[in-house]
Amino acid sequence: MKLLIIRHGESEADILKVHEGRADFSLTEKGQRQAKKISEWVSSHFQIDKLYCSPMARTRQTAALLKEKTGLEPQFEDFLMEFNNGLLSRRSKVQIPSRTPY
Repeated sequence: MKLLIIRHGESEADILKVHEGRADFSLTEKGQRQAKKISEWVSSHFQIDKLYCSPMARTRQTAALLKEKTGLEPQFEDFLMEFNNGLLSRRSKVQIPSRTPY
């Protein structure tokens, strides 16, 4: 068995420079373009049998574009979600070290 792991495109959290974790940010326009490009590349270089993804918005959007190119229905799996970073979620990457005790 071979696995191909694809990360979602740029999300709103990347622009805001905040921790994402399980916060449900969508893809930006740039992220949509990135996801479309990777979908085109994957479909022309690989024969995919299954498509699994996290249920988060950013991965659903990426999977939808993969579905367009591969015809595969995404299977959403909670265990593929990012690490639950609790209080750090949605918080600025710059502010956290000075405001959050570890």
